[in-house]
Amino acid sequence: MKPYVVFFFFLLATCARVWAQDFSETYSRETLTQWRGLPQRTTTKILDTVVWPAMLPHELAAFGNQKPHLEFPLFAEEAMRRHPLAFYVPSDRRSIVFPVFSLKFLDDLCTAYAWLQVRGYSLETISEYTAIIAYGDRNQKIPAPLDVLGIPKDARERDSAISELALGHFVTARTFLLAHEIAHAMYRHKPVSSEVSIANETEADRFAAALMSRTPLPPLGILVFFMADAHWSGYPTGTTHPLTGRRVIALSDYVSDPVLALKFRRLGELLDDEDIRDGFAKTGNASDLGALHPRRPGGMPRQPGQR
Repeated sequence: MKPYVVFFFFLLATCARVWAQDFSETYSRETLTQWRGLPQRTTTKILDTVVWPAMLPHELAAFGNQKPHLEFPLFAEEAMRRHPLAFYVPSDRRSIVFPVFSLKFLDDLCTAYAWLQVRGYSLETISEYTAIIAYGDRNQKIPAPLDVLGIPKDARERDSAISELALGHFVTARTFLLAHEIAHAMYRHKPVSSEVSIANETEADRFAAALMSRTPLPPLGILVFFMADAHWSGYPTGTTHPLTGRRVIALSDYVSDPVLALKFRRLGELLDDEDIRDGFAKTGNASDLGALHPRRPGGMPRQPGQR
């Protein structure tokens, strides 16, 4: 299995259980408060200059020709607060909630991916991090991705290539996310369990992919966002945003980039494989957050007590 497939599938396969963990100390309130302004401005700009202008007249009419209000609380509502990527549309259907915590977590994942890739390190450490979150000790505090993975917090400032790649993923991920949540509001989807939920998610995915095809942005972040989309598969009860192989394959039919579409199809074929899921669960249970240092492809994790 190719490294990027392992990496993406780990994140997809583990996200459904991640919400049960304790993220209360991952970032301090002070850190989130200081960081809040930039993603708030840039996410709003993406809506104003990229997403909204790309909507067709009938889509605008279906949404009432009024842009959704974006909300940026530090944390998600209580029911979703233990979920690291809890982006959602509240019951009023006229706003989209982007918790600062979730934006920070997503941004860290984008930075980690870019730093490891540019520096030639294995992406499997990110996979192991998410597997530990999903299947490890439920009582442990979850440290921030960059801290665990040994990635400098100023990685973007040090290397323009890392900065460009990470920013590209973060911008296009939010573009897809905005479009997906707009679709939920526009189509008046309700949080229900059953085949209806899968149909709702597929419809929102399709709308987001179609909208992105009308923008000047390359689809770099679609796959990165989707592989880290824990909010789709878990909030608030674990059944309203189901992530299935069928859903991933359905999305591939609406991704215009043939390379990305092929990756989605391959992921979809793997996603519901119980043997693969069991293998990743065992990896998460057996792994240690302290062993997730950067390593070259094929390298072995650091053993307890090893430096």
